[in-house]
Amino acid sequence: MVTARIDYPNNSPIASLSRQVRGRPGKPALEITFEIRVRCTTQVPVGLHPVFRLPEAVGDARLILGRHGKIWSYPSDSGGVSAFEYREPIATFEELANGAFDPLNLPYRTASETLLLLGNIEGHVSLQNNAENYRATLTWDAEALPSLMLWISNMGRQSAPWQGQHLALGLEPVCAPFDLGQAMIGPETPLAKAGTKTAVSIHPDTPWRTQYAIGVEPVLSH
Repeated sequence: MVTARIDYPNNSPIASLSRQVRGRPGKPALEITFEIRVRCTTQVPVGLHPVFRLPEAVGDARLILGRHGKIWSYPSDSGGVSAFEYREPIATFEELANGAFDPLNLPYRTASETLLLLGNIEGHVSLQNNAENYRATLTWDAEALPSLMLWISNMGRQSAPWQGQHLALGLEPVCAPFDLGQAMIGPETPLAKAGTKTAVSIHPDTPWRTQYAIGVEPVLSH
């Protein structure tokens, strides 16, 4: 087990962040506890940032999702060209790609840099790597972190240090407006108006704490 902690400057409403990582006995899995302590009652957007390596061949991985709400496109510059056109929130991944390809099969054929937000999602998601015959599964408390941000980094970010070589999938449970920060958590934002929670309220007497886990299992070759 290992614990890491960051203490914030004295003028910050956040006092500290800490993360404890431990192995699950007898299982190929990690259990992680994340805690935020504050100096005064505050509302902050919160997110986790697990990132998974993708195989190099097009379509050799499969994203496996549970039930979720609408799919939101990132409204700003993601650092590269998105795989999908910006649009109003939609219900399915089939609509997202207009039937041109299956967005759940990764990596994509064309270099791109895409951020999506899935609201009201069940607290589990898997990435099946068919090139290496394993499935990684992330589970978390969806009551605490009700949305999932997908960072589909498909060699589309050309600036340093990525330089068009970064091929990975961020599976990021959040209670946040993408990664847009505290300026975008107000009640008049599109996400808030749609009923998607974008911040947590934390009191100095009660640290905010959540747990999540990452596990792997073998799958048969296809």
